[in-house]
Amino acid sequence: MPLQEKGRYYEIPIAGKKIKKLVYDGLLQIIFGDQEESYLSLHGEFEITQHNQKTFLSPRSKDALLLFYDLFDVHVKEAKADKSGRLYLSFANNVELTVVDGPYEKWHFTKLDLINPKNNLYVHGGVGKTIF
Repeated sequence: MPLQEKGRYYEIPIAGKKIKKLVYDGLLQIIFGDQEESYLSLHGEFEITQHNQKTFLSPRSKDALLLFYDLFDVHVKEAKADKSGRLYLSFANNVELTVVDGPYEKWHFTKLDLINPKNNLYVHGGVGKTIF
């Protein structure tokens, strides 16, 4: 299940999905409401833009957990990663999340193919590139 490439971006296949649950084990894992329960793991600081204000959050912070709980019933409007490791998510309520590139892998996206495991999709961002 390859990523769809659009210009300098790869589309992450969660547009139209909602957050179904959160798992916190020292790092934050966001699980989406598709049949495969695709998930996004955040390993580094990310930026939230809301009402023209930017806030930086650590995935280990209480504020990050509260933010994602507030997004439970909100559809992902767009999800994309550029080829240099940045991740962009926008939600239907105009909240935007950006994970910038860094010196280590800062995010991971996983979508498992329940019928054919060789089509599983693993995407990693950071260290100057997006790998899948």
